[in-house]
Amino acid sequence: MVIVQAESGGSGQSISAITDSNGYFTAELNFGTENKVWDVYAKFEGDSEYKKSSSNIRQLTVTSAPTQSSCDPSYPDVCIAPSPPDLDCGEIQYADFRVLQPDPHGFDGDKDGIGCESTSTPTPPPPAPAGTDVEIALGSSVPGCEETNSCYSPSTISVDVGDTVMWYNADTTFHTVTSGTAADGPDGVFDSSLFMSGTSFSHTFSQAGTYSYFDMTLPWMSGVVIVGPVVEEGLKMSL
Repeated sequence: MVIVQAESGGSGQSISAITDSNGYFTAELNFGTENKVWDVYAKFEGDSEYKKSSSNIRQLTVTSAPTQSSCDPSYPDVCIAPSPPDLDCGEIQYADFRVLQPDPHGFDGDKDGIGCESTSTPTPPPPAPAGTDVEIALGSSVPGCEETNSCYSPSTISVDVGDTVMWYNADTTFHTVTSGTAADGPDGVFDSSLFMSGTSFSHTFSQAGTYSYFDMTLPWMSGVVIVGPVVEEGLKMSL
């Protein structure tokens, strides 16, 4: 509650404030005489005294807005700031909350009245960029792809010494590309560390050999890079 009081020349009035369309406290004061200078006071609930300002206008706007004005009414059970700026589910702390239209942030994509549903399917990343040699398959974070050797696609790749292999994370979660095996652990030749959905990792192979690799976080995922010596063009033709 806010009480607004105006006084001039011994006469005055007191009125409870209301909130306007912007969520600010306002009060319409019937000053009567426009050319008088009125001493206008506002007192918030809990204040011990009025706060004074001087005005000869009819409407006083108290600049402290009520707390609820910072919460968008499309989300009545939680407090989410109005748009702009636009927010997505990853930028708020709430999930599975009630949504009313117009839903300015677009939290309720399927229009079922529930926003940022925890069971929502993550959006896949964009297609692999040009130059990608191996894709980390969409859905490979769930066991099963190892049965068809499709966690890394292709699971085995052959290149020449000096070639660079680029892996692209086409899944919706982070992965690693780490040389070695799940059984024996990393061997230290290369390691992407965690790289996120929609990003790439590259490694240049300077020595011939067969390089096994796996995902440190999801050990059922494995692949092989076979690096062969560079064969001269003339030798190739004579074979």
